[in-house]
Amino acid sequence: MPLPLLRHHLSLRTVLLLYVIVPLAVMSAAFGIIGLRFLENQAERRMQEDVELVARAIEPALSRALEQGRAGSVRQALGAAFSIDRVYGAYVYDAGGTQVAVASQQGPAEGSAASGEISTVAREGSQLGEYGEVSGRPVYSYFVPLTDSGARIVGVLQVTRRASDFDGYVRTLRMQAAAFALLTIGLMSGLVLYGHYRAIGKHLGRIIGNMRDVGAGARELRTPVAGPREIAHVADALNTMLDSIEGQQGEIMRQQTTQVELQHKLQRSRKLAAIGQLAAGIAHELGAPLSVINGKAQRMLRAHPDESVGKPLGQIRREVHRMERTVEQLLDFGRGYTINLRRVGADHVARAAASTLERDDVRGAVRIELSGPRPSPRLLVDSFRMEQALVNLLKNAVQAASRCPVRLSWFERGASVGFEVEDDGPGIPESARAHLFEPFFTTKKPGQGTGLGLAVVYRIVREHGGSVEVDTSSMGGALFRVLLDTSPEESGLQETSSNSGNE
Repeated sequence: MPLPLLRHHLSLRTVLLLYVIVPLAVMSAAFGIIGLRFLENQAERRMQEDVELVARAIEPALSRALEQGRAGSVRQALGAAFSIDRVYGAYVYDAGGTQVAVASQQGPAEGSAASGEISTVAREGSQLGEYGEVSGRPVYSYFVPLTDSGARIVGVLQVTRRASDFDGYVRTLRMQAAAFALLTIGLMSGLVLYGHYRAIGKHLGRIIGNMRDVGAGARELRTPVAGPREIAHVADALNTMLDSIEGQQGEIMRQQTTQVELQHKLQRSRKLAAIGQLAAGIAHELGAPLSVINGKAQRMLRAHPDESVGKPLGQIRREVHRMERTVEQLLDFGRGYTINLRRVGADHVARAAASTLERDDVRGAVRIELSGPRPSPRLLVDSFRMEQALVNLLKNAVQAASRCPVRLSWFERGASVGFEVEDDGPGIPESARAHLFEPFFTTKKPGQGTGLGLAVVYRIVREHGGSVEVDTSSMGGALFRVLLDTSPEESGLQETSSNSGNE
């Protein structure tokens, strides 16, 4: 696998080991080898110096004993040198190279020093150190000239030490160096890995864990901004990204909700338009026959005024009038209007609506109570259409009222002006409020309502850029609130005539 591709499969800890610990270990090993070579040379030199010191220490005694010809003193001096553990063997030669005395760990033995070295030392009087063999064993030999009182060379001293002592010490030194190197690398690796965990690993682990939880659905989870500056910047950037994603998702959901609402409104508008066209067609078809029936009944009533015929004819005319009102509602719902906007007082519209109910004798024994601020606020409406909407609301309230009067009030709240119609009837069930303004939907008993009155109210108020709210009245019944904007610019209306056709 190529190295760049391999890096993607390695953890940060492994990368640290490969790119930090391994190079450090190689460098440490290189410098360690160089240093070890130096130490080995120094150690070997010290061991050689030990042999030289022993030789120099016994050289005066041996020189005097050899000058005086005392063989016993020579052997005694050699024995003193041999008692030192560092010495393997000691040999004394006369000026001609003949061995005079010997002291060795293997007992009496012949030294194997070459006669050339003995002759060189005896002739030149120089000290000489070299590696060689004694009795077949590798040793280090140090040669020292022995002189008499007149500084004449009378012999040569050879002091030996086993070469294995040097090798053993070097092996021990190497083993100690290797153990120290392994311990150093281990400690260094541990410190690097611990530092990686404390400074980077645990923070990256927390970030990865949080991202995994976010991916599993915990969208509100955020990573704590902690650790070294770079890690903190990463955590903060991730939190900012999550906040941005959450904001965009919220905006998308709001747009989707708005789109669904617009689609529902469009479907409602199309549905209302289709129902309006159907209602208008039915109303036109029913209008002419009802007029004929009403006219025939009226002529028969004038021709036969007696009660036996007049009473049934009167009932026919009343039912025809009721059907004609239904036809009018169908026409109101289905036809397009040209609304003529002008500034009028809210009290003027309310009084006109109450007078219409009184003139049509619809309210019966129920009294209509008017209330509102004086002087009343002024609003931009088609007074006839708004009066028609209030009349429909008042009719429903009168039909629902039991004992208390129906209350029609006007008010002004900030930039809005509105009307409220209240009664003490049974109110509107919560389950019916969502469908209350749909055409032909009614909460009344069969034969008591067509379900078009509130649909007409809703349409008229929307033509004026307003809204209709349903609530519970303080009187215990239903409360209908019509809200209109006093600013034609904000409501999308102009103080001129405009046309409102089928939706």
